[in-house]
Amino acid sequence: MKKFKNQFENQILLIAFVSLLLVLQSCEKPGCTNSKATNYDSDATEDDGSCIIRGCTDSDATNYDYDANYDDGSCYYPDGEGVFWTDNNYGHGNIRVVFDYDILL
Repeated sequence: MKKFKNQFENQILLIAFVSLLLVLQSCEKPGCTNSKATNYDSDATEDDGSCIIRGCTDSDATNYDYDANYDDGSCYYPDGEGVFWTDNNYGHGNIRVVFDYDILL
């Protein structure tokens, strides 16, 4: 009878443990937990890898954004003569912006 009682107690403990795990898992809400992302979900408790951070993803660009994972076309590139260019001109070719270093300094 004692062996049966121990098996029953073990089964009860196992059921309680599994129930606790299920409750804890149900509290997790997957989503984007990075506040810099455009799809940030303040209710999310577990990052599911869906975060979209817009910015310049080209490490050769002047304004490279290490955190960005979605290139928004905002990259700027110096050409060595004080001219920066970007391909973000809404389909109308490259934009060239000239900076006079004397004015900037």
